[in-house]
Amino acid sequence: MLKCRICGISNIDKNIHKENIDYIRHGNWYCHKSCYEERERRRQKISIHDDNPDNFWKDACYNYLKRDIKIEVTNLFFLQWEKYMKSKKPFYSAKGIYFALLYFYEIKKGNVDKSNGGIGIIPYIYDESRAYWYNREDKQKGIVADIEQQIRAAAERKQTVVHKTNKPRKFEVDFSILDELEDEDD
Repeated sequence: MLKCRICGISNIDKNIHKENIDYIRHGNWYCHKSCYEERERRRQKISIHDDNPDNFWKDACYNYLKRDIKIEVTNLFFLQWEKYMKSKKPFYSAKGIYFALLYFYEIKKGNVDKSNGGIGIIPYIYDESRAYWYNREDKQKGIVADIEQQIRAAAERKQTVVHKTNKPRKFEVDFSILDELEDEDD
């Protein structure tokens, strides 16, 4: 059995499947024809470069961890973010880091207490997350775009800060009732 280079599933059998019909041989690696065609279609339609700047995704990650997951984000987050952005091998994209965090906490139900205010889990789940989101996008066309749209809408919403004012309550006591009670006792 040969392993598909794109999806990672080992179910290509050269004895049963036909080359260029069921699978594609590209150099010394193999892939399903459907996986290859999907990858080529994505390459033609979608730009490799994300339209949103890295700061957009950093803010999205920060807000996701702080507001949604309720993690006390520390300076470690920013140090790790910079380290991952400067990393050449393996390459991490800002958008990929956001989706890896979403995958880890929402799908895998990762332990929030082990985060220590940072994103140190990224090297361990990044590739797994990419495979998950590619498969999910393949099954539910547009899911990644929908999530991105929700993030943009949340970023564009104005934040309303409500300040609670604690005014001391004034209690008024009506002593005339006591006078009436004394009159009844007489």
